[in-house]
Amino acid sequence: MKEIDAICNLLCNRNETLENIDFIEFNKMVHGLNMQHLIYEKIKAMNNIPLDIKKDYKNDYEKTKILNTLQCKVLCKVLEQFDLEKIEVIVFKGAYLVDKVYKKIGLRKMGDVDVLIHKKDLDRAINILINNGFKYKEEHCSKAWFDENYYRTALYVKGPVEIELHWDLLPVVNPLKFNIEDIWNTAEDDKLFDISVKEMKIELLLIYLCIHVSYCHFFNHNSIRRLYDIYLILLSKEIDWSYFIDKSIEYDLNKFVGVSLSYVNEIFEEIVSNKVISSLIDERTLKRFKKEITISELFRNKRTTNSSKIMETQRLIQLIGMNDKLRYIKLVSTQKSCSGKWIAALFDVSPDSMKVLVYNWIYLLRILPKYLLGRTV
Repeated sequence: MKEIDAICNLLCNRNETLENIDFIEFNKMVHGLNMQHLIYEKIKAMNNIPLDIKKDYKNDYEKTKILNTLQCKVLCKVLEQFDLEKIEVIVFKGAYLVDKVYKKIGLRKMGDVDVLIHKKDLDRAINILINNGFKYKEEHCSKAWFDENYYRTALYVKGPVEIELHWDLLPVVNPLKFNIEDIWNTAEDDKLFDISVKEMKIELLLIYLCIHVSYCHFFNHNSIRRLYDIYLILLSKEIDWSYFIDKSIEYDLNKFVGVSLSYVNEIFEEIVSNKVISSLIDERTLKRFKKEITISELFRNKRTTNSSKIMETQRLIQLIGMNDKLRYIKLVSTQKSCSGKWIAALFDVSPDSMKVLVYNWIYLLRILPKYLLGRTV
């Protein structure tokens, strides 16, 4: 589709004049991707853009620049105090990408600031935030529940600035694990916005960003932006592919990493070799991923808003990428609903397989007594 091609050409700095473009469709797609600020940088010198569109994108760019500047100013103050208290910190995702990859304050939106610390430093870090006017954002669950069951605190908020303190990269209950010791053992001293921090090894950050878009968010909202983050890192950083592949496989994350890189190649340009991708994910599994999530869906942001359907799709994508599916059987047994498609992914068989039919009967017999007794699964 012309609008998709045009957006990709702009993002990749390929020659794009936006001639013969349906600007209504183009504008709708850019808004759906939440990338007006970024596209503005690419089109601001063009004379054939409708003035209302250009003005709208410029306003979004200016708002992004103002908010990011405020967030970074507050972050720097917090980081300086972390440094004084000898709290080691790694800033990753948005703030890191703004400073190190995009290199312009208005080109990459930050929802919140993600900060990785050692769990032993959590109380001291929280006190620093509180002393700087931050408050705990306790909307969906208690802080005690978060600290006991999760891998980060809930948000600490000061006006429009939100900081999230992580001590791990994946939840405790998650069947997959990211070796947090590798993160700290390979981190190097660095500067972020001229403040002393630790920098995550680029290969490990790249693995994390790949699973963040595929496994954690199953290619939902903001997927194109997240894949573009990966693309820009690949353009600007030297990657040790042997180390990258070995760690992806060691963490059992290789299929999720492989499919993310494959989407980057398909959407932007072939920047990762087929040899690397085939070392991470087999062709059959890759096709199964892409059957569930199409490029057109990603650009049109047409994913369903039905919560049950979202959960089913999430579980399906997670199952397709699992290396050791036995670890996921427990999750199957706790679901309130279980489609044949989902069971087929678990056992890596066709949805028409007898195994799917048999499991459906087993599942029905398991939940029937609970429903008859008025209990929920």
